[in-house]
Amino acid sequence: MRLFIILILFSLLLIEIFADENKLDSINVVLGSHEPDSVKIDHLNDLNLSLFMNYPGKMFLLADTAINLSIKTNDSLRLAQSYNRKGVACYFLGDLNNAFNYFLKAVNIKENLNKYELLIPEYNNIGMVLRSLGQPNESLRYYLMALEISIENKDEKDNSKIWNNLGTNYRQLKQFDKAKEAYIQALASNVSMYDFEAYVITLNNLGNLYKEIKEYQKALYYYNKALSYVSQSDNYYVRGLIHNNLSELYLFMENFNDANNNLIVASKMINKIGSVNLRISNLKLWSEYYERLNKSNEALIFRKDYQRMTDSLSINERALMFENLKAIAESERKLKEYTLLKTLNSIQEKQLANNRFIQLLALLFSILLIISILLLIKYLGVKNKLNFSLQKLVKEKTSELEKAKIHAEQSDNLKSAFLTNISHEVRTPMNAIIGFSNLLNYPDIDENERKQFLLHINNNTYRLLKIFENITHLAKFEQNDVVLKNITFNPHNVIEKIIEKANDNPQTASHTQRVKNLVPAYLNLLGDKDILSMVMEEVLDNAIKFTNSGDIVISSYLNEFNYYISVEDTGIGIKKEQLPYVFDKFSKFEKSLIPEYDGPGIGLSLVKRCIEFMGGKVDIESKKMKGTKVTISIPVK
Repeated sequence: MRLFIILILFSLLLIEIFADENKLDSINVVLGSHEPDSVKIDHLNDLNLSLFMNYPGKMFLLADTAINLSIKTNDSLRLAQSYNRKGVACYFLGDLNNAFNYFLKAVNIKENLNKYELLIPEYNNIGMVLRSLGQPNESLRYYLMALEISIENKDEKDNSKIWNNLGTNYRQLKQFDKAKEAYIQALASNVSMYDFEAYVITLNNLGNLYKEIKEYQKALYYYNKALSYVSQSDNYYVRGLIHNNLSELYLFMENFNDANNNLIVASKMINKIGSVNLRISNLKLWSEYYERLNKSNEALIFRKDYQRMTDSLSINERALMFENLKAIAESERKLKEYTLLKTLNSIQEKQLANNRFIQLLALLFSILLIISILLLIKYLGVKNKLNFSLQKLVKEKTSELEKAKIHAEQSDNLKSAFLTNISHEVRTPMNAIIGFSNLLNYPDIDENERKQFLLHINNNTYRLLKIFENITHLAKFEQNDVVLKNITFNPHNVIEKIIEKANDNPQTASHTQRVKNLVPAYLNLLGDKDILSMVMEEVLDNAIKFTNSGDIVISSYLNEFNYYISVEDTGIGIKKEQLPYVFDKFSKFEKSLIPEYDGPGIGLSLVKRCIEFMGGKVDIESKKMKGTKVTISIPVK
């Protein structure tokens, strides 16, 4: 498997090497062609995307051309994309203020067009600028906003880039465990998407992480591994970046000879592309190198050059940058309004959606039915006598057809909602299992990393099994394929077994809540033990999943007519306006980046079907951030 992945990545490298030779030559061909301006703009922006690291100056000029063409054709979306490309060029040229302003222009255009789902690159790029300005907390907000939209759009490629940036952001915040987790997520996405460039950047970032926590041998391993993929390519930016990082690592290890060699190579790479950010880093490293060798004159020369370049990124420029943060905060507010509006529109669209084929079929059937009845009446010669009966019959049949049409539309909507939810819920754990299984094939990972990958695989396998179990149970109830069994059983013992099984759930192993079984041990019931066990397992699983810490109390009592059993937790709770919909199929109210809150949204719907099948009912009480209480009542036999 590892050899297969390496061959694929190497093939992509060869393709990139030969493609890059013709990129700059193709610019004149694009501009001189007779294609529409919109096609030229797309070509220019595509070329820009491949030039930003190695040729930021050329990218800057091409972005200007794309902007002018977009303005000429009054094409707002392409103008926003061109502004974004110019912002990227400014960023790699070290002009952070103009980079920020161009990203902001792109954001404003897309907001005015209500294209919030297209804001992923702008939010991600704004996060990079803020991080470069030493504002990791601010940049973290924009990375998470970009990630939320990316997850909603099911965009794996964008997810990979954002996880990479999140890892670097957490590293800047000294949250090294979160940084490592983010890089592992990015690495899994890189492998599953066969994204060569992102894969190399992630390896370099892992080297930076281990260098910062002083695990130098691991850092050296990841730097060399990243360099092995690009050492013969003309991706001078990435090569210069890795050689800069290697030289700093060798300075920490006091290996001055290798530090010198890597600084020389890095300087050559930077001279080819003129990257300001890499140049500043390289000058600082040269100064530190000569200081470590006690060569103060040489160190002073590089220190002055370094100071001159950093001074050019003036305090005034950075101050001007933050004047625009109010505008970005406004865009964040608009994004939330848009998300709410989109949700409401989606609900309305589902309610108003019509199946045209069924409508046409119903109409044809109605016409044929009416014609048949009229012909029959004419044939029998009793048209006048049966006129009243005919009208009544047509009205009844029309009503039946309307009901049949509505039922068919509801079934079609239900099927669409089921396929949409289940395909996403099954694909997510399957992608994780495949990605981390591939990573296990690497012989270079240590034991802790291997255990971490296995834990991810185990968690997602449990989650997948739970989805299939719920689907199977729900299908049986939908098809009336369930027979009620009456046996004598002890509810206290049933609850104990459910608690024991819940404690073994790998998805909530990190939770610290306490589960108390207050169900009387002396009480026996006559009923369906398996259905009640399945119901209580689902309710308790929800309580544990949404209660990180605190108490979960299970209690019961018996009166003359019913047996009552309740599960009360101190978890995150449910909003009051959401309570009427908790038993609907596919209801999910906690949208989170935390995987343990995920699920297909059929658990409580299954609980309600089970209890009603037993002749009982289920009630729920909840307050946001206070907790939830689910009470089940079933008739006594």
